[in-house]
Amino acid sequence: NDKAKELINKLKDDIVAIQGDEKKANKETKGLKDSLKTLKRKYGKLKWNDVQEKGYPKPKRDESVVDVYKNAKDEDVKVNDYYRWLEDPDSKETREWIDEQVDICGAYLNNNCGDTVTKIYNALEENLNFPRYGTPSRKGK
Repeated sequence: NDKAKELINKLKDDIVAIQGDEKKANKETKGLKDSLKTLKRKYGKLKWNDVQEKGYPKPKRDESVVDVYKNAKDEDVKVNDYYRWLEDPDSKETREWIDEQVDICGAYLNNNCGDTVTKIYNALEENLNFPRYGTPSRKGK
């Protein structure tokens, strides 16, 4: 799994580097994109097999975070906030959890939806890729 991730990241970096040179981009980028697609599919199968064997990963529960609120009778009500650690989107721990969820989602979609995801993505790209104009405004005197 780690090797597949490294290869995927290397291919992504290579795609970005090659796109700088317009002449090479057309031929080499297609080959890299095909390789990236194949690697993602293989990684997805490995990841999905891992999820099926070990089960869906359980999130960490932080028992130490407790919020205290007042009820209508002015009594303290303690509420555990087990997943407060997920509220900081920039923390390393949260990023790892999000990356894991993205990997699992991608693995599921690759193994259970075939090319449907690509078709949906392409349709969205086509429908959302149109010229945009600013709000009309009066200029001059």
